[in-house]
Amino acid sequence: MADNAVLRKLPEERIAQAQVVGVFGGPWDTGWPARDGAVLGFEDLFRAFCTAAKAGEMELLTAEIDIFRDYRCIRDFLAACDSVYANCGPWAALLYLVREREQLDVSIIREVRTVGWVGYIWQEEIAGPLARPGDQRVFPSHYARDIWDAATPGLSESRVYYPIIGNTPLRNGPATRSGGTVGFFSVLSQDKGFACLPGVIARMIACGHLIDHLALAGERADPPLYIRVVDELADIGVKVSFRGGLANVEVRGLMSECDCVFFLSVSSIESLGRVMIEASEQGVPVVTADFGAARDLVHADYRVPVKYLPSASGPCDTAFPLAQLDLTHWKPPAILSSEACFLNSVSDYRDDRQTATDILSAQYAEPTAEPRPVAFSFSSDVDGLKLAQDLLDDAAILQDAPSHELLDLGGTLKKYLLSRGYNPQVSFKPEILIST
Repeated sequence: MADNAVLRKLPEERIAQAQVVGVFGGPWDTGWPARDGAVLGFEDLFRAFCTAAKAGEMELLTAEIDIFRDYRCIRDFLAACDSVYANCGPWAALLYLVREREQLDVSIIREVRTVGWVGYIWQEEIAGPLARPGDQRVFPSHYARDIWDAATPGLSESRVYYPIIGNTPLRNGPATRSGGTVGFFSVLSQDKGFACLPGVIARMIACGHLIDHLALAGERADPPLYIRVVDELADIGVKVSFRGGLANVEVRGLMSECDCVFFLSVSSIESLGRVMIEASEQGVPVVTADFGAARDLVHADYRVPVKYLPSASGPCDTAFPLAQLDLTHWKPPAILSSEACFLNSVSDYRDDRQTATDILSAQYAEPTAEPRPVAFSFSSDVDGLKLAQDLLDDAAILQDAPSHELLDLGGTLKKYLLSRGYNPQVSFKPEILIST
């Protein structure tokens, strides 16, 4: 058994089942104040499993991400569990490979939180062929689930599990808002729809909405684009305040001061858009592109139609747009109301409505959305399985990396893959050209 500081059972007063479930318990600090939505998702699920263990629904065994420094620790962690929730995303590939090498009797639940990103493509290349009946893969939206299932069909049961909102008070915003402040809280890049903001806001102003201030928080990924967008907004009378990369709790506070939030992503790596669920928690409506998970979460009036590009492709370490906003076919909603905006109540995302045992039991298969908007595919000349074997066999590759670099999905693993030439080409082709 691995050292108790790495692998430990949480003490509980009562255990109703003999099933031992393994999860990763952190640390969650990636070294950045603004954390990726996937990392926030790790925390969500860890809380859910802790809650289930305290209720006596399972026995919980936790491990730190540092177990990946030592093959023996990975093996011992798997061997001690009946099921493992591999909520460290691409690291799940190594769990599947160790299970296969050691012929261990444990089921694995893996997350696929992003579509065209290098780590998750590598994960699925390794884990897919090694999957067994009883394994599952969990997606953050119907959109991500459907296009991945079409691209990589396999044995694993596919589930959609939206982010869990926990440990924060619900805010009840006013039914309508008219303060003039709007927000954009994402990477300020072309694929995230940042360039479309002036056009969307101008159309809303023309329809009678008061908008005179835009609050921005996120990485300024394209400085010339940022300058151009700010200048265009100034021309229509909108002042911009840029706050940089903020911690998640600060973003939520800033979000609560807005009349609405814009989420206009048409990105190749988009799978959910956690901003939409966080805005619903704050009682703030979202104006979004009719793309990806927005159809699951937001009423049609708040979705700007899109035209999918005839084809879109590129290396998976980059993000690029799959569609263009079609403002000529969009009529903004007459009022900005969270009640009118969201298809589901925010209570549907609370941790008392989504339990870890729901994932473990896989009681039902959710229907595929029809039609899928795009067909997704990828290809690589580099053998991903060999890279996984090398990573397990050469402990020195991981031993010197700090823990926050291991956890960061853009950190150690991504650098390892790219440095060895693993950067699959991803392609998207539309199955519907114009959203309605």
